Amino acid sequence: MVAEDDGAVVGHVQFSRARIGETAVVALGPVGVLPERQGQGIGSAMIRAGLERARERGEAAVILLGDPAFYPRFGFEPASAYGLANPFAGVQPDGFVIEEGDFMIALRDERARALEGQVRWHPAFGQSG
Repeated sequence: MVAEDDGAVVGHVQFSRARIGETAVVALGPVGVLPERQGQGIGSAMIRAGLERARERGEAAVILLGDPAFYPRFGFEPASAYGLANPFAGVQPDGFVIEEGDFMIALRDERARALEGQVRWHPAFGQSG
């Protein structure tokens, strides 16, 4: 999904397929807005539109790795509250640390409350296993 202003792309949000156990879900990210256009609500509008589109399509849930201080405003909660573990938690090869709490979920319907199993992002994101 992109945001345009007078034909110029000013923002982008990506949604991809992921799985929790055998259930297909949607993964959100990355999100990007031109630096000079940040703070104007562009990224928030794209996220909200994408979440609504996921609901319209009948998706059970949307997951992401992100800042737990930012994403709750969109209905994201710690995935650990639903017994789901962050497959990327820990120190990454480049030294960056991903915390368990960075893994969040937004339920799109009640089926999501029963999700269980291994969380797998699209293979393009480099998750092994």
